[in-house]
Amino acid sequence: MTKAEFLTLMRFPMEWLSWNLYPDELFEGQFGLYEPGHERGSEHDRNGAFHWWLNRDPDTDTLWKLLSLTKLDPDQLMAQDARRYILRALSRKEKLDASSALNRLESRSGSVDLQVTSICEPGDLVSGVVPYEESGASVFSAPPAIVAEARDAYPYAISITDVGTACFTLVLALISPRKGAEVSVCVDWEALLELE
Repeated sequence: MTKAEFLTLMRFPMEWLSWNLYPDELFEGQFGLYEPGHERGSEHDRNGAFHWWLNRDPDTDTLWKLLSLTKLDPDQLMAQDARRYILRALSRKEKLDASSALNRLESRSGSVDLQVTSICEPGDLVSGVVPYEESGASVFSAPPAIVAEARDAYPYAISITDVGTACFTLVLALISPRKGAEVSVCVDWEALLELE
């Protein structure tokens, strides 16, 4: 099977090939593990390809291409997860290269405490509107990508909704019965927007 045939079978967008982001080493590793039927779970191979690159500390241009590939992926749930890791890597790179012409990110970051005393069963939700600036003013020209992570709070899943230019909504969902007596959970967030 050729590399292009394998990419088609595993539902990779062809930009992986045309942008030279599917090198022989990656192909040989993934193809060597392939067994008939794996194409039904091809999102795992595509996710693996994103992380293959991330583990190699790619340059900024490669990260931007990987970010574009997440937007082309047929499984947007998996792509959203990969996008979080790529955005974190981009944010670190851009901060390191802040004085260079590669600085193409506008960002804001912060922390928010969400009260969790009202939720105790799996599936219970709590949410809050998070402004990028305390003033609540619009700070982005378009809705940014948001990366959020709860501090030391295993039984919660985080989702981001209603992303706007001044704020976003952070939703915390309990995924297993709450054993602790915590009153609030601190969530760190970062908003990132590629500048034109």
